[in-house]
Amino acid sequence: MKLIHACGYYSGLAVKAGKPRPRNPPFWEAYMFCWAVKSGEFHGNFYIERKEGRLNITRNNFQLVRPTFGSWAAKNLPTFTEESLLVVPVPSKAALIGVEAYTSLEMTRQALKGTTYENCVLDGLRWTEKLQKAHEGGPRKRADLLPLLQVTSDVKEKKIVLIDDLFTTGGSLLACQDRLSAEGATVLGAITCGRTVYDATEPPFKARKFELTEELSDYRD
Repeated sequence: MKLIHACGYYSGLAVKAGKPRPRNPPFWEAYMFCWAVKSGEFHGNFYIERKEGRLNITRNNFQLVRPTFGSWAAKNLPTFTEESLLVVPVPSKAALIGVEAYTSLEMTRQALKGTTYENCVLDGLRWTEKLQKAHEGGPRKRADLLPLLQVTSDVKEKKIVLIDDLFTTGGSLLACQDRLSAEGATVLGAITCGRTVYDATEPPFKARKFELTEELSDYRD
């Protein structure tokens, strides 16, 4: 699938292996941006590099973080198709059937509020059981996640773009694609805030596009 991400998220695994997260170039800032989009919580000042210029984030304007990601996402969503589409969040680990709201759904709604895609967000996927976090030993592989996903809306003949805060191996994205496709949807691709990186070889705030066809390797020191 076509995948677009806004920045690089420098992995804590690399830090633990003795590769400190660089401050220049600003991998720390990109890390903080992704974490803020994911959690919706303020953990310290940072800045976001944008085409329009640098945006300094403090506690006083923290509410701009998710809309900043959403504005960038809304500008890139038309590259998937000019026809109508639905934006489906990759469900958070606690997004069980029957739960009213979950983190990635709230993130997506807040991010796309006020954009062309505000009314295109579909709560379409849920987990059939609560998952342990991947970094704590929970399932991450496509084949393991697929049987645990359930489609909760009518997606037949719908064009869909998945959205998530971050991806590492792509297992969750590919499992979501598989489940939606099995129900008759056309998954055009995915858009995320960050992609997990393990070194400082590429600029942290440079958006990238590539084809995700199989799971990527996780960190190995």
